[in-house]
Amino acid sequence: MIETAKMQAMNNQNLSITDTENKKALKEQTDKFESIMIKTVLDNAMPKENPLFPKSAGSDIYKSMYNKQMSESLSGIWIQQIDV
Repeated sequence: MIETAKMQAMNNQNLSITDTENKKALKEQTDKFESIMIKTVLDNAMPKENPLFPKSAGSDIYKSMYNKQMSESLSGIWIQQIDV
């Protein structure tokens, strides 16, 4: 009985989500996916070794963190420019 009431409450809650909330949630997910794709491109496009700077212990970690931040910053930019 209690579980049935919980399920009905959850269904009512799901039905109360508006179209704008759905679009916002979809945009968040597509931005995350785009971020993953951009990071993959950056990981493959960035040179593995820089002749000016020798490879140090933390250089791989730094490059990974840099690529992750760049991909998150770049994701969604193209869509925002189109929406304007």
